[in-house]
Amino acid sequence: MAQDIGIAAATPEPAPVQAARPDDGPLLALLFRLGELRLGLPVGSVETVVPAPRPAALPQAPAVVAGLVDVHGAVLPCLDLRRRVDGAATAIGAETRLILARTVARRVAILADSVQGVEVLPARGAMALVPLAPGAGLLRAAAIPGDGIVLLHDVEALLSAAEETQLAAALAALANHTAEP
Repeated sequence: MAQDIGIAAATPEPAPVQAARPDDGPLLALLFRLGELRLGLPVGSVETVVPAPRPAALPQAPAVVAGLVDVHGAVLPCLDLRRRVDGAATAIGAETRLILARTVARRVAILADSVQGVEVLPARGAMALVPLAPGAGLLRAAAIPGDGIVLLHDVEALLSAAEETQLAAALAALANHTAEP
C-alpha cells in the first residue's frame, strides 16, 4: 500500500473546479511532470500525493487508464496521461507519484513522473491562463509562471464522456466477475 507524502487538500470533499478563463484571478495549482511536460491541476481538486504502486490490469478500460491501484484501501482507476501525449506507458520508478484527485463522477489516481509542488499561476500576462486552441481536447489552459509553460488540466475533462462510459462498464464487468461464485 502506498504511503502519504503530505500534500493534502484543505478539505476532505473538495468542490468541483471550474476551468480557468482569462478573466479569472490567480489559480493555485499542483505542478507535476510527465517527461519534459509541466502539467498542473487546480489544488481544489487534489486530495493528496503518494508514491505510485504498479497498477493492476483493468480489462476493457479506455487506453488512458493504466489499471487499478489500491491506495489506503480504496481501489481507484489509475490514469496515465502520458498515453495521450505519445502513446507510451509511464514507467513506474522510485520518483513516480500518484496524484489523487476527485471529479464529480469519481476519485482517480493520476500518474506523474514527479511532483514539483504548489504554485500560483497568474491570471494575466503574456500567455497567462488563455484557453488553448479548439480541438486541444482535455487540456483547458496554458500559463507561464515565470520559468516555462504549464499545461493546466480540468479534472472534469480528464476522461471524455465515451471514456467515462467505457471505464464505468469495465468497472462493472470486474465487479460482476469477482461477485460470481
